[in-house]
This record gives sequence, C-alpha cells and structure tokens, in this order.
Amino acid sequence: MGFNKLRIDYLFFGGTGFFLMMSVCTADFQDPTVFNQLYPSNGISNWTGLIGAIIGGSLLEVFGPSALLLAWLFIRINLHHPRRISRLSGTYYAFVLVFLLSIVHEIILRNHFIDSADLNYFWQNGYAGKLALGWIESSAYPVLYLAGVIGVFILSFLRMFHVLSPLHFISGLFSILYNMLSFIAGKISHPKAADVSPSREFTDFKHNLHEKIKIIEKAETLADSTDIIKASRDLNSLHRLWKNELGPVAKEHNEGLWKRFQKASKLIHKKRIPLIFSEYSKISFLLLKFKDLKYFNFSLNFESSSNLKSFFNFL
Repeated sequence: MGFNKLRIDYLFFGGTGFFLMMSVCTADFQDPTVFNQLYPSNGISNWTGLIGAIIGGSLLEVFGPSALLLAWLFIRINLHHPRRISRLSGTYYAFVLVFLLSIVHEIILRNHFIDSADLNYFWQNGYAGKLALGWIESSAYPVLYLAGVIGVFILSFLRMFHVLSPLHFISGLFSILYNMLSFIAGKISHPKAADVSPSREFTDFKHNLHEKIKIIEKAETLADSTDIIKASRDLNSLHRLWKNELGPVAKEHNEGLWKRFQKASKLIHKKRIPLIFSEYSKISFLLLKFKDLKYFNFSLNFESSSNLKSFFNFL
C-alpha cells in the first residue's frame, strides 16, 4: 500500500477547510482585516497568524457567524462523492446560503430574540445581513421581498442538500485513518531484504535454473521439427513461460542460458523465412491470375458445373 491510497485530496481540502474554520473561530476584533488595517500592539490573536486573521476576520465582518458554514461547504464541495454539483455551482450556492443566513441572523437580532449586548465579536452580525435587511425594510413591498428570500433559501438548501450532509466526509476521514494505520503496520511487519533466508533464495535459483534448461532443450528440439508453423507457436509459448512465470537464476548462469535460448530461437526463425516467401509467391501468383480474368472470354456463371471447371483450369 502506498501513500497514493491515503486520499491526498482529503488531506489537502480537509486541511485547507480546517485552516479556514480555525481562522473564523479564533478571529478577534483587534486583528487586522480588510476593513481594519491597524496592526495590534500586542500581536495577532488569531491562531492561524496574519493571513488567517485577515481571511477569517473579513469573512466574519461581512457575513457574521454564518461565515463558519463556508469552511464546511468548502470541504464538502471539493470532496463529495458521487459528485452531484460542480465546484463553480457549489461555490455560488455556498455564498448564497451564507448570505441568506446572515439576513436571518440580523432579523433575530433586530427582533431581540437574542440580546446583542451580551454577544461577543464572533456572534455579532455582518455588514451583508444589515445592508440586505435595511434594503428590504425600505422597499415598497418588504413582505414580497422577504418571501423571495425564503424561496431562494429553500431552493439553495435543496440544491446543496447532499453537500451539507457530513456522513460521507466522516466516512472518508475514517478511511484515511484506516489506510494510514494499515500502511504503518505493513511497514513495521514487512520483512527486510536481509531477513530473507539464503537457503530459500538458493533453492529458488536452483529451481529456475532447472526449468530454464528444460525450456532451452525444448526449443532446440523444435529447431529440428519439420512443421515450422507449429514450432513457431510452441516457441512463442516458451518465451512467455521464460518471461512471465520463471524468476531469476544465479548471476553466473544468466547470460549463458539466455544466449543458448536465443540461438535455438534464431534457428526456428531462419526456417520460417523460406516458408514466408513461398506463401507470398503463391498469393502474388493468384493476384496476377485474377488480374488477367478480364481477358478470359466466358460468362462467370458458377451455377454451371462446366464453367466452374473451366475457371479452375484457368487458375
């Protein structure tokens, strides 16, 4: 088992999604973001450093706590199998869902279902939800627009239903863990080359030497055969046996055996050359005969036995 079976895609996208999740969860209002370029005097509080502070803090300021869903959707969009939605469409619906959830969160805060005074930085709502809800409230038909928001949310949720489910991702993580442990266990328990018994290696070499000598003797016998076609077929079988089914022999015997096998094979190939030219001559002769048929003056009515006999006498 190799590292290619450890699902590198799970490690990459899962690690990137975890980084994104940590950057959002550990965001601090004093850290620099796109909207706050001031660097704190006591250093970065975000666990993922400056880059994580800018990414996580900016997402939190735009979408509020619903930005945490983006990390999960990033993982699932890239790793869900079988693929039900493309990466481009998945990214679009992910931002739509997060944006609509930020509107819902703003509605909850506006109606005092949650006391915003007791909320920390993470649970404060983002700019997107505030602006969207303000635009809906100032419109001529706020109820109609709110119904449209609910409809788009339901449509996006149904489109992303298979992506939102965590079951396949959890199964993939367990698969990674199992393959990794199996790989480590195989490395620990696999015998080293030096641990192989020398007596067993000598026995294998001796067996292979005996079998290859038998193959060479069969090839030398085939070289004396009069049926060259059958001998060629049998020789091909011997070559497959030599290459695919027999292992190596001792180094001092290897070159000599191969040269002896090649010598017998070349004898059979040389005997095939006259046979090939003979067959080629027959085919050329027949082609020339058929070419001259246009000068043969009789009706090719093969239902007549006399005409058929005349045709074969011409050939």
